[in-house]
Amino acid sequence: MQQLLEYRDFKRVAASSFVSDHEVIAEDSGVYLLLIRGGDALLKAAGYYRLEHGAPWADDGWSHLYTGSSALMQTRLKRHLLGDARVSTFRKTMLALEEQCGALTATGVPFDSSVHPELALDAWLEEQCQIATCEVGYFFDEEAHFLARCPSPLNITGRRADPFARRLMALRSVRDGRRVAAHCQPFLFM
Repeated sequence: MQQLLEYRDFKRVAASSFVSDHEVIAEDSGVYLLLIRGGDALLKAAGYYRLEHGAPWADDGWSHLYTGSSALMQTRLKRHLLGDARVSTFRKTMLALEEQCGALTATGVPFDSSVHPELALDAWLEEQCQIATCEVGYFFDEEAHFLARCPSPLNITGRRADPFARRLMALRSVRDGRRVAAHCQPFLFM
């Protein structure tokens, strides 16, 4: 029988270290956690606690908000921390939470709305995120076991009936609708 992962099994790295040198996280299979400094304030602004959810695990102001797994953790984490919400549901959720609720700004670190949202999110995550990784070969199973035991508020997969997951999906669909509408504006010819 395999031993289930616990928080103590994970190695933590600052997102800023990973952004500077991707090699601090191996390109191996495993489970990863994204911890957000001020995550409690983010969840309050997003309405998480109004839905009577328990607090996620936290350590010294860093809250575990998202769990993932991958055969190529380094590559997957680059997608979450740098770049494009079209390839990361975590990024899509974070952008929707800021645009609809001001949830990222609620952590006490402003979200720079004067630049493109993806660039602003890159900078915000670099400062406000820690990555915790555990290299395991049976990563999908371990992720499922971890999600079943530990609150991971920003995960939606497998929790679509949960009221907060439904709220996140609604916020994301508003953001998606706005993006589609912006791309569908008619061209004006002069």
